[in-house]
Amino acid sequence: MLVNDKPAYVGHYIPRKSRPSKAEEMKNNFTNIFVKNVPETMLEEEFKTLFDPFGAITSARLMKEDGKSKGFGFVNFETHEQAENACNEMNEKEVQSKVLYVGRAQKKTERKEELLKKYEALRNERLNKYRVIFFFPSLF
Repeated sequence: MLVNDKPAYVGHYIPRKSRPSKAEEMKNNFTNIFVKNVPETMLEEEFKTLFDPFGAITSARLMKEDGKSKGFGFVNFETHEQAENACNEMNEKEVQSKVLYVGRAQKKTERKEELLKKYEALRNERLNKYRVIFFFPSLF
């Protein structure tokens, strides 16, 4: 059926709680990776050749400011498996006396949400630790 000259899709209703979240879907199907602690002297061609053994690269960029490297970049692969393999193999690998961090590229909002959850968990852990001491001082 056409609605406003566009085909309409009708499917079974799935409750929001049962639907896979977009964040989870992105974590399971990423192709873009983030690389930091890249040596400032490294050229973009060298950066790309560093990740060539892991598969077909659609793009590789070193971030620069005023022609000088910022020390991080992004590499996008054709498939998720290639990107995941590159992350596993290159993370914590030493290149030109610098240890690389290689992981899935995240959007700022996603990274912020993840950090908030982490800090909230640490805060709750500390509160629970001191709550035990406060209510049961004879245990310590």
